[in-house]
Amino acid sequence: MTEAEVRDRYHDALKEAARRLKELSVFCGRDPAFSGLSGWVFEKTIQKCIRDSLTSCGAALAIDEQFPLGGRKADLRVGRVVVEIKSAGLFGQLDIAKYRTSPRPVPLACGLFS
Repeated sequence: MTEAEVRDRYHDALKEAARRLKELSVFCGRDPAFSGLSGWVFEKTIQKCIRDSLTSCGAALAIDEQFPLGGRKADLRVGRVVVEIKSAGLFGQLDIAKYRTSPRPVPLACGLFS
């Protein structure tokens, strides 16, 4: 998938999530909008794209969510690669350093910029 396709898939999924939240019996009229929703939808979009790509090329790698790593949790582990996903903000050297406490998989940052 291209970056544009992933971005479109994310925006479509975010719209769908907000629409479906309005269908809850506890919905009281205000559109759902909170930071955790966009981050969660972004994580799931990236995971789905990874899964689809692996399936399309016949690869069978285990995917774990919220993988424990040195007293912290990484968003995904795909095979032996750890993926930290951010929908906004910066991912700098200090962020990377917090994952270096474990000799296990190497972290990979992932993000889309709009």
